[in-house]
Amino acid sequence: MSADDVKLGGLTASFWSDAAVYSGANPMQGAGGFAGAFSSTGTGTWTALEKISSNAQIQDLSSTFNFTFQLDSSKKSGTWSITNTTTKDVRIDLVFAMHASSSSGNFLFDDQLLTKGQTLTGTWNIQWLNNGGNIPGFSNLVLYGRDQRVLLAPVPEPQTWTMLAAGLLAVGIAARKRRR
Repeated sequence: MSADDVKLGGLTASFWSDAAVYSGANPMQGAGGFAGAFSSTGTGTWTALEKISSNAQIQDLSSTFNFTFQLDSSKKSGTWSITNTTTKDVRIDLVFAMHASSSSGNFLFDDQLLTKGQTLTGTWNIQWLNNGGNIPGFSNLVLYGRDQRVLLAPVPEPQTWTMLAAGLLAVGIAARKRRR
């Protein structure tokens, strides 16, 4: 397994250090397969956002995100996407926790920004071997999130207010001269 096995928005999980963890835990049973390994990246509790069954049925558990998931015919690779369905920008720690055979690959996208209405697309690929030495097919997947923050519009800096005031003053002076 490699952190490069899962990509989102053109970036691999390896963009962040220590962003992929191989585990024997099934992510459908909770975040125990990766929570300890990713503890230094945030402070909140991992919450399941979406669950995908072996037949690619999606169980939506989030009102903030919409998730798509596609399997290829081999059930060893495919595509996925996540959409911010809100009217605000959101920053969140995401884990793509995929189970195949008796093992899981857990891929961290730390501090991921999704602007309002934005969809990020990605790919996934199972590369690890099962006990028989073969690459197993997809079993299930859970998309986990934590430390979700809604970003407010930035407050203008003092220089911006000064430029705005100067511009309004110039417009006022020009209008006054025109009336004379």
